[in-house]
Amino acid sequence: MRAAPPGGSIRCNTRRQRDHRGDQRPAGAPRARRPAARRPALRRGAHLLRLLPAHRRRGRRPPRVAWAGPRGGAPRVPQGPRPRGDAPGGPAGAGVRGDRRLGGHRRRRRPARLPAGGQAGRPVRRDVRARRRRPGAATSGVRRAGRLRWSTRAGSPGHRWCCWRELLTGPEVSVETVTRDGVTTVVGVTDKSLAGAPSFVESGHMFPADLPAADARAAADTAVAALGAVGLTHGVAHTELRLTPAGPRVVEVNPRPAGNQITELVRRVTGVDLPMAYARLALGERPDTTPVDTGVRSAAIAFLLPPRAGTVDAITGTDRLAGDPCVVDWAVKPAGHHAGEANSNNTYLGHVMTVDTEGPGARARAEELIGALDVRYVDQLAGAAA
Repeated sequence: MRAAPPGGSIRCNTRRQRDHRGDQRPAGAPRARRPAARRPALRRGAHLLRLLPAHRRRGRRPPRVAWAGPRGGAPRVPQGPRPRGDAPGGPAGAGVRGDRRLGGHRRRRRPARLPAGGQAGRPVRRDVRARRRRPGAATSGVRRAGRLRWSTRAGSPGHRWCCWRELLTGPEVSVETVTRDGVTTVVGVTDKSLAGAPSFVESGHMFPADLPAADARAAADTAVAALGAVGLTHGVAHTELRLTPAGPRVVEVNPRPAGNQITELVRRVTGVDLPMAYARLALGERPDTTPVDTGVRSAAIAFLLPPRAGTVDAITGTDRLAGDPCVVDWAVKPAGHHAGEANSNNTYLGHVMTVDTEGPGARARAEELIGALDVRYVDQLAGAAA
């Protein structure tokens, strides 16, 4: 063991060394100041690190707890950066809000709590773990939260995994757009039906949405403003909104064609092929977004949700689908399929797609046909045999 220098102390590298060796300075002697270390020479391009976010400069992972709600309504988390305001570039009154990051990575033992009078509506919780397990499942793990009660401790529901959102009320729609060189063309507005409460499971869609012209125009204008706010100047987008009493509010902006066969509904009504338009944009070509008269006034799809979890023995009632002139496509899961709880879009047991050549009656027909299907489970047969 080396001796301490006069008026100095021994540098200990581990906690055990510090505990056993202690401070070797004479009583009352000041602590010796260590010489300043020379700053190492920066590599070429190292000055660009200043342009990166702070958590990337320090080698930390970005936070995964966020609040996307009104000012004053976010839970106060005793860690991480302070909530930020609306997204820069968002038009005033357009309903475009930015996520307010609240989470960090330092473990704290105090639970998060709301400020006095700060809750503005009931929140919605998105479990990011469910979305990470199934890429592409946009609505996976979204639930309506009754109370903001969670902790930032490791292993708790709110530890680095949840995104709290403001609960928006009103009909939910989506706007399908094509943007090229900063010019956005609105192809149309699609409405949707939800089920599986407290989860938000999409049980059906219809194109075009059966809305007043003013509401459809307001939804389209809000979607175009949202695309401008996020800086999308080239591509196909699928923007989801809620038509709240205060006006349209943005739920999601997806820079891709819509899922759940919405693009097929659009093609059957307008003749516009959104996946093909997406491919042409990628090739640098100009897609054709001019609608044509296909003879179809509305197209809809309805999904069969499982009544409960279990192994499917058979799905009956499909004999009516083959002979119906309104049905253009249908499918059901085969026997032996293991059905889960109806809490996400990944649990569908089948679908029915219909068209209407006279008006907006495709949704009602699709829902009628999907409601006539009956799901039988293996344990029902076992119980009947016993």
